Amino acid sequence: MALPRLTGALRSFSNVTKQEDYSEESADITDKRSTLQEQLCNSDLTWKKIVTFVDENTSKEQQQSVHGDLRTLFHAAKQIVGSENGEEAIESGASFLFKMLYAKDCIGRD
Repeated sequence: MALPRLTGALRSFSNVTKQEDYSEESADITDKRSTLQEQLCNSDLTWKKIVTFVDENTSKEQQQSVHGDLRTLFHAAKQIVGSENGEEAIESGASFLFKMLYAKDCIGRD
């Protein structure tokens, strides 16, 4: 005789039911992400503020790694904007890249 499956036993002997509609939860998460994105886009975030925040809120062990990542982001912005446009334009591009990539978990070609 075959033993009953765990999910079947749970449904039979408890009040657990299969939920079909998860849109309510995903809509809540989508709303939170969109409000966070709006706050980031509307803020006066500059490259100097980002670097100052990192300096003030990271430990000495983490600062070297984080500064390396920020340097990589700055050089990417420099390549995108162009080095002939000046430091202010490059810093603006770097802060834009930071804002754009801040809430992302993964970057790729999916």
